[in-house]
Amino acid sequence: MAIDCSCDVCGKQYKLADKLAGKKVRCKACGENFVVPTVSDLLVSAPQAAASSPSTQSQQGAASTALRPASNAEEKYCPQCGNGIRKNYVVCTNCGYNTRTGDSGRTIVERRAETVVVSNAQQARPRYNDDAERRYDGTRVNTEYRNGFASIMEMLCVRGATLIVVLMFLAPIVTGIIVLGYGKAPAKAWGAFIGMTFVQLLLGMIGLSLNVWFNTTAVNIAGKLLKFETPDELGLRVLASKIWATMVALPFILVGGIVTGAFANAASGPSDASPVAVVAAMLGFVLVACLFMLAAQMFFTWFLLRLRILETLVAFLFICLADVVSFLVIGGLFFVIALLFGAIGTAIQGS
Repeated sequence: MAIDCSCDVCGKQYKLADKLAGKKVRCKACGENFVVPTVSDLLVSAPQAAASSPSTQSQQGAASTALRPASNAEEKYCPQCGNGIRKNYVVCTNCGYNTRTGDSGRTIVERRAETVVVSNAQQARPRYNDDAERRYDGTRVNTEYRNGFASIMEMLCVRGATLIVVLMFLAPIVTGIIVLGYGKAPAKAWGAFIGMTFVQLLLGMIGLSLNVWFNTTAVNIAGKLLKFETPDELGLRVLASKIWATMVALPFILVGGIVTGAFANAASGPSDASPVAVVAAMLGFVLVACLFMLAAQMFFTWFLLRLRILETLVAFLFICLADVVSFLVIGGLFFVIALLFGAIGTAIQGS
């Protein structure tokens, strides 16, 4: 009767004669010695091998080696897969079972796989910041505009908006002081002062809101024409660029107005200024102011939005159109309210 056995090192299968049972033989494949199992060892290993079902072996992977029965008294069986392992071995070479701690190598591998899957799922879950970054990348807007010099400019821009709101209060206050100082009816002057203050504030807020809405709409339209998604925050940044352009242009506008007025006075001679000279001075002042503000607006639109040249030109065109529409709407509103207050003032003076 031949004994089916295998080399402990390389796993080469052999059919050896009964007379070699319990003896050491040399493996022809790897040259290592192994002990040929006896008949009693084979009888004991049979139930253990049967306990390991084919489904269990298939779960261990195709790379797992065949179960090796314990060949002598110096070996033992793995409690998990029934493979024969040496007594001085701690971990089963077939399934990874640790005989000292009782941990299963296969279970450890499964736990690691589950952990990796959960970790990947958590990393793949979209976050709001990632979504915002993707939106900004889609618009080709520089997401680092908050860093460096641009962040300082944006902070000063907010301060500039605050300054504009303060000036909205100062204008009627100064007008009210003049009215109180030179008016003959203090009660009417105080009423005009309070009314002008609140009306100025109300109209300024309405105009600012309309301007923001028109700018946001204009940038969205420009974004659709340029085939990129446009966050609404771009409209606010457009408004920021406009405030910055106004702040930078104000000193030059004042200088231009003074120079233009000086030329008008020089052209009119020592006598009183003629209407033509006054109109020329006003038109020159408006032209210089508009050209400089347009140039400043173009620069800050490009700087704060970080668009390409063509995108900047198209966005700037729509921003200018939005400004024209908003100015017409706001100017018409102001004109109607001015007519209303003029009628009220005329009625008060006639009473």
